[in-house]
Formats: sequence, C-alpha cells, structure tokens
Amino acid sequence: MFDSSNDSQAPNPPRAERIQLTDGFSAPREFYEQSVTCIDLRRPGLPPGIYTVKKLAGKEYWAELSDGDRKLFGRCIAHAVGRGCWILNSWRVSTSTRSCIA
Repeated sequence: MFDSSNDSQAPNPPRAERIQLTDGFSAPREFYEQSVTCIDLRRPGLPPGIYTVKKLAGKEYWAELSDGDRKLFGRCIAHAVGRGCWILNSWRVSTSTRSCIA
C-alpha cells in the first residue's frame, strides 16, 4: 500500500530559462550557449568543407548527447547560423559582429 504520509509539499525546482528558436522550438539557454561555445571552440581547427552537425560537435561531445539532445543541438546551431553568428560559405567561416548568445 502507498504511504502518502511522507509526501512533502516541496516546491518544484525552477524551470531553466529557455530561448525561443527560429524553428518554433525552444531550448534551455544553458544548452544553447554550450552548443554555440562547442562550435566556436572547434571552428578554428576545421578546414573548409561540408560538415554534418555530428562532425561539427566532435566525437567526444556528440557521444555524451542523448538522441533528443543531438536533435536540439542541431536546432541550436541552425538558430545561431540564422541569426548571423557565423557566416558560412563552404565553411569559410568568420565571426559576425552579432551576438551568438540570445
């Protein structure tokens, strides 16, 4: 039998701040910022070419992500590109003057 006498009325933890992505989805701000930072850190070492989101993220980072987080990572990167955070032309990338962090 279920004993509800130990149930506490502790408040739910506050929900993480979210940002609205251009595709209609939202993402936790911290996840979005980590995604952008991941690309910023890897970008200087990548030669011009065509890359999948998996390749952009790097093996180690990608392996840590769940399937859902991998999809969200791609959405975050698409949002950042759409905002002009990076100028992509055959992956000749330069950083825009616009802020990548929402």
